[in-house]
Amino acid sequence: MSRSGPSWAERSEAAATGRLRPRPRRGHNLGSEHDVGNALGPGAFPSSYGFRTADNQYRTIMAYSPGTRVNLWSSPNVVYRGWVMGSATKDNARSLGGTKATAREFVPTKLLEWEAIAGGIAGQNGEPRLVGAGTINSIEPMSLTLSAMRDGAPGVLAIGARGPGLPLFGGTLVVEPFIALSLTGTTGPLVIDLAALASLPAGSAVVFQAWFLDAAAPEGLSASDGLATVVP
Repeated sequence: MSRSGPSWAERSEAAATGRLRPRPRRGHNLGSEHDVGNALGPGAFPSSYGFRTADNQYRTIMAYSPGTRVNLWSSPNVVYRGWVMGSATKDNARSLGGTKATAREFVPTKLLEWEAIAGGIAGQNGEPRLVGAGTINSIEPMSLTLSAMRDGAPGVLAIGARGPGLPLFGGTLVVEPFIALSLTGTTGPLVIDLAALASLPAGSAVVFQAWFLDAAAPEGLSASDGLATVVP
């Protein structure tokens, strides 16, 4: 089982119409799929599929209609009203047993949320752009990606609390007070590691803003908008 990319539940809800019931959702999170004809992709195992009876009268938890859904996981070891409710290749019950150890290792993610604060100044490549990403528990690494700065330009990444907004060189300095991390502009995206945010107390607000020497900017400096986040 992989925890990268969309979860089984996310893939199911993206494709399903109407409300997905809780037990099928749990099945997706544990690697189970719908019946073979309606599966959104491979399950955790070759047998990770729901089951529908041959006459379409009954179906197990993970199977789509037609048929009346019965509150059973597919399994060749379960009989319902004379029907064996699974097979060697349609056995959600066995699949769930095989994935439970992995599920015990799941941890909640704490996604960083980002707010842009206007104040940028266009330079040679337009306004430098900051994009934040990651989760505080590092399921996805925390980072800033900086782009659209002038190649080779010396600059700084200002880091601190949100300030009142100081007009500066035709833009707005939105970080105050701040520390400055030295940067050099690149032709491609520049990724900045933010793992240090994990050491801050929950509720800490942090603002970032990049500034570069840039002769194409109105007063010789280009700047990104500010980018703010709060440690969850």
